[in-house]
Amino acid sequence: MLAWTLLLQEPSVWAMIAVLAMLQLLTEVVIGINYAFGQVFVTPMALLMTHLGTPHGAGPDIAPERVFDTLLGAVIGIAMSVLLSTVDDRRHLAVLRNGARVGGSKP
Repeated sequence: MLAWTLLLQEPSVWAMIAVLAMLQLLTEVVIGINYAFGQVFVTPMALLMTHLGTPHGAGPDIAPERVFDTLLGAVIGIAMSVLLSTVDDRRHLAVLRNGARVGGSKP
């Protein structure tokens, strides 16, 4: 959504470079603390760099495609992890999850 919003504004090359520098800085600061939150900055940075490399091929229309690709990848990843995991794997994960809730003790 962030990349889509920025690309709709049709920023100049220098404005795009400034935004990319800011996103890079934010990514470096945040990703060591919270990887998932860091991805909020990495994803638009990748889309904006793609736009800089091919301005006519990667405009605001790329953002919905990226959302669809991400959702499709997540569904495939979840399906494969369920299909390829064993019952023992699931039990082990349940024990680890329950141990973390109880007080962080290891099984």
